[in-house]
Amino acid sequence: MTRTSMDLNLAQALRMVRQVRPIVSPNHGFMRLLCRVESEIIGKESSIDPDAYEKHRHGNPGKYA
Repeated sequence: MTRTSMDLNLAQALRMVRQVRPIVSPNHGFMRLLCRVESEIIGKESSIDPDAYEKHRHGNPGKYA
């Protein structure tokens, strides 16, 4: 997984991808899965709140935390 090789959390990775391709907006189901995987890997809550993401998915990833 990218997080372990670049030491990025999910919000940071999404921000980085959007710097290159601003239109990127994973659908809610996929983001919910990514949040769950991140939580399992780091052993604590995901860096993105999937419910906040659903409401503001085209905005700044900082709003999702």
